[in-house]
Amino acid sequence: MSRERLRKHAEAIWPRLYLDTAELLEIGDGRAAPGMLERLVDATRRHGVIAIASLHHLIDVVPRGGAEAVTSLANAFERFPFRAVVTVEPTEIEPWTSAGADIELALAGNIREVLCSPAAGSLLAQVGGAHDAVFDAITAGRQEVGLERLAVVLRKLEPWIAQCRQDDASRARLHELAGTTPSVDAQARSPGISLARNLGAERERDPRRQTNRSDSVDAMHAVYFPYVDVATCDRQAFSCVEKRLSGLAGTRKVRLIRNGHLDHVVAAIESLPLPGPLPEEPAALASA
Repeated sequence: MSRERLRKHAEAIWPRLYLDTAELLEIGDGRAAPGMLERLVDATRRHGVIAIASLHHLIDVVPRGGAEAVTSLANAFERFPFRAVVTVEPTEIEPWTSAGADIELALAGNIREVLCSPAAGSLLAQVGGAHDAVFDAITAGRQEVGLERLAVVLRKLEPWIAQCRQDDASRARLHELAGTTPSVDAQARSPGISLARNLGAERERDPRRQTNRSDSVDAMHAVYFPYVDVATCDRQAFSCVEKRLSGLAGTRKVRLIRNGHLDHVVAAIESLPLPGPLPEEPAALASA
């Protein structure tokens, strides 16, 4: 198999690992348990598992620590022999127009250059603005109930929607984040968005919980779960999402694991079937 064919085969077929941002920052900052990171990296090498970097990882880390956090994120991904960036996101293929639609990846040996590129700035600002708009709207509506609460949220979102009116992709993403996307057969045709909306709704139903600016970003990580083989998330997200996975349509059957259990991640990876022939030099495959 030629190198190019092997790359395309890997991007479409090989197992995928989606680590939560908190887990990645622990790895990037050197705070992972001694020996555990080496076991994890070795397992991904032997099983051809691709560590996935998404736009929402970047959106998540910038408020945490700016350039230093992005550097830590790059440090983490560089530890994995196989890593890729998402080039076609779940929100770009959902609702599915045909069964089994899948996200698209690009293997990236130059992951640091990709994550730290100045070109990412405008996109981060645009999508981050959508998350900020949702946070402001939901915060304003928390004191209301029923239809009045929805009316307050929509009124707060109106300026952002008007700004995005000429940009169908931005408007669609905002509606997904706000939970106002029409839900016709949503679980079957929009498995990722369905998970994200359920997670967001469950958090909002808890009257004791304070809305955080990062909530919509956290929820959007869940949109990737139906398209990966192993994923991690925080405790609260796990309790909401895990129970909804059994009947969920997706291109992959994800093994979801709570943060702080990299040993379970290793075990999940080692239970995966081998994807086929692996290159002798993983870095060479992902060097483009």
